[in-house]
Amino acid sequence: MRYALTVALTLSLALVTFPKDKHAPLPALILSAKTVYIDNQGGYSQITDRAYDELTKWGRFQVVDSSKKADIILRFAADTTPASTSTISTYNSSTQTWNHGTVRTGGETRVHLFVIDPATRDTLWTASETKAFHSQTREDIKELRKRIDEQEHGGTR
Repeated sequence: MRYALTVALTLSLALVTFPKDKHAPLPALILSAKTVYIDNQGGYSQITDRAYDELTKWGRFQVVDSSKKADIILRFAADTTPASTSTISTYNSSTQTWNHGTVRTGGETRVHLFVIDPATRDTLWTASETKAFHSQTREDIKELRKRIDEQEHGGTR
């Protein structure tokens, strides 16, 4: 019994101590960057505003007004899946009646973040989460922040 308790305690501590997900190291350019340019390819002003707000809260980077002044570029792209509408019919056997309705799918806007090297235009890192449009920009920056913190502080933050 004592052995089983020791093994269980050791395993539970191991799960708490080690991060669940292991990530590939970020490129050194991202870690050393001090300035960023927000490149909004999505066409929605909310993307730039949310990115600027989240970066200001973070305080790690200075946001500059030109890609030529930036150490890295945060490029945001948005796409909208086409909306479709279809009619469905269901039969209720207890009442022996048909019910008709309309189902709408799609029409969702997704935001994608690409961290770009301004010198080469290579993509250094990308966020691929799919959240609601209103929060995706912030979530992508928070994910970048988490990855940088994990790498710089050994996952202890």
